[in-house]
Amino acid sequence: MKRFQKRARNTGRMLSFGASIIFMVAVLLPAVASASGTEQTDTYTSDTQFQTGSFNGTSTTGTGNAASLALCQGGANCEHYRRTVTIDNTGGEELYSAQVHIKLNTAALITAGKMQSNCGDIRLTDASGNALSDGSVTGCNTTNTTITITVPDIAADSTATMYLYYGARYTFTPLTSVAHENINNDMTTSPSPPATLEGNAVWNQANDYVQLTSNAGGQSGSLQYDDNPGDNFDFSTDFWSGGGTGADSIYLYMGATSMPKTENDNVGGYIFAYDEFQGYIGIQDGGHGLAAIYCSSAPTEISFAQETQSNAACNFANSAWHTARVLRTGNEVKMYLDGTLVIDYNPGSQLPATTGRYMGWGARTGGSTNYHRIKNVTLDITASTLDATHATVGGETSYTDLSTTGTWTSRIISLVNNANQKGTLGDGQSGTVAISGAYANMTSGDTVTLSALAASTLAGVDTATPKTIATYSYGGDGTIAKTVANLANYVTVSSTPYVKFRVTLTRGGSTSPTLDSLAISYTPPDDNDGVDATIEGAAPNSGDANNDGIADSQQANVSSFPTTLNGTYESVAVGSNCSLSDVSSQLAAAHDGSYTYPFGLTGFDATCGSNGFTTTVTEYFYNPPEGTFVFRKYINDAYQTIPSANISHSVIGGQNVLIVSYSVTDGGSLDADGLANGTIVDPAGPAFIVTAAPGNIDTGGAGAPNTGLLPASLWPAVTAVTAGVGSLAALAIYARRKN
Repeated sequence: MKRFQKRARNTGRMLSFGASIIFMVAVLLPAVASASGTEQTDTYTSDTQFQTGSFNGTSTTGTGNAASLALCQGGANCEHYRRTVTIDNTGGEELYSAQVHIKLNTAALITAGKMQSNCGDIRLTDASGNALSDGSVTGCNTTNTTITITVPDIAADSTATMYLYYGARYTFTPLTSVAHENINNDMTTSPSPPATLEGNAVWNQANDYVQLTSNAGGQSGSLQYDDNPGDNFDFSTDFWSGGGTGADSIYLYMGATSMPKTENDNVGGYIFAYDEFQGYIGIQDGGHGLAAIYCSSAPTEISFAQETQSNAACNFANSAWHTARVLRTGNEVKMYLDGTLVIDYNPGSQLPATTGRYMGWGARTGGSTNYHRIKNVTLDITASTLDATHATVGGETSYTDLSTTGTWTSRIISLVNNANQKGTLGDGQSGTVAISGAYANMTSGDTVTLSALAASTLAGVDTATPKTIATYSYGGDGTIAKTVANLANYVTVSSTPYVKFRVTLTRGGSTSPTLDSLAISYTPPDDNDGVDATIEGAAPNSGDANNDGIADSQQANVSSFPTTLNGTYESVAVGSNCSLSDVSSQLAAAHDGSYTYPFGLTGFDATCGSNGFTTTVTEYFYNPPEGTFVFRKYINDAYQTIPSANISHSVIGGQNVLIVSYSVTDGGSLDADGLANGTIVDPAGPAFIVTAAPGNIDTGGAGAPNTGLLPASLWPAVTAVTAGVGSLAALAIYARRKN
């Protein structure tokens, strides 16, 4: 088991502490799990649990924990009854995201036992079988039930076909009415749900704007809304960029699966960028450039199908307020700057639909910087409506055949600790999967096959052909027991950080084999930074304390852990070509005059592959007390301030964070071992001079020198721990010696 512990660093020297201090360290240390990673277990034994997966030619039989997976008695989606619905738009214009009303006598169907009494089995698809789920049912179990469904696109002067299904335990998306709300926020009040501030975004109450980024490097933030308004919207904001060195971009995103951290981030949906660094205004669809205007040279980070030079893309990051507006009407998208139309994009065919649930205004900085601010955010959503006179419901068709083969696919499993965080792992570092379960009702020719599928997003599976893990045939003992020691043998985990497992049922006779239960346990690999993945997984911001979009437990160059003194989290990040080891939170090594160390010191080794290397160290301290900080290092038996350290404050995951960034050279003045040996040894921490008790830090009285070891309020606990120790005066502690 790894030890996350207080260490005294002094390259072989001895440090003397009172015995009470040593015992207090033992009391304050956090518990550490012995496993190498945070195990995730998905269990499927009930109908509710099976329904969280996806079906094709299969369904559940039985209820509760008696449920099993079996082949469909019906069509591919287990439908028992289907009706054709014809939508008449003859003489009408093209409609986008149109709400269509359908009338149906559900009372007669319920009485005949063909429909559930709550109409919960009603489903609709388009002519190609794609589920239409944005809808609702009113007046169930009456002769005049209204079904309202949103149809993405109905061509002008045409008719369209939909299919209405009912009467089975359905396996595709139920109807859920999506409430779209217009927005009008002048930022005089703090954004509130469904709006949230993400990343580095903060509300500036004094000046009535949201600051998406400061002028520090590597920031990203957004004002995000939990909504997808579809194909017809008018979204605008006033924005301000400037005060830095000229980067990077402000952008609107629509239909995204998560907050894009850059204007080029592929998180599904569309991104409409006003990029001051490359000097362009452009439209992207899932990372594909559609159209752009540029100031002086074409964008290099992404290429666009349509590119035009225009001076309109030259002057919007000049520390002045401008207005951005994006207007979409079906397949036509218009982008405006300060009221002037700069892009009018219409591909002449239907734009791909978006399935993500998020939209918002975002911004980011890179190596170069700017402040990015927004205010006066407005959104108008329009939708067309066709009443029931335009929808004709046809006769009923019945499905009764038993499927020959069918599949069921599990919930997605993330190869990082938190399913909302996207990360990548190198091949061979994919963790272990243990699968167990039970199957039954096998006859000659029946098989149950288990396979794996790679997925690049939480929403989709990319691998067309699953890779088989195991096949179980008639004559087996009915038990599934399989351990996959290296998932990289089945999926390419370097580019696909998510995976699903698929069960295929195939019958050789007249009855269906069944899957009665399945349990999938995934244990991620350890990043070997000296901090257990369980501890890193509990860090703020869903285990991504340094806010880089990747779980800290899966990065060898990032470590997050609670501080020894007060239990608040801190995170250490070094260059991506480096790896951390022996990371710990320490008590201050000795008295430091009137300085106090509210987080203690942070110790770590950083190895970057070559002697004499230089790397940037960035440390994040959550919920800091009030005070003006300096960053001090303990080296050669003395403390010294690091004057080059850049100290700033930010908000990550809704919590205040003190951020310190500085450079260290292997063998240089800030390397504690003093050797150019490929490894940096670095005990350091933020401190401030105590003249009065700042925040909630107990310094033992205003103006009293603080040793930097423990607040006075903790001494009663020390006394309790050391009761009975006697007159032991001191205990010598040997610092860890470099091997």
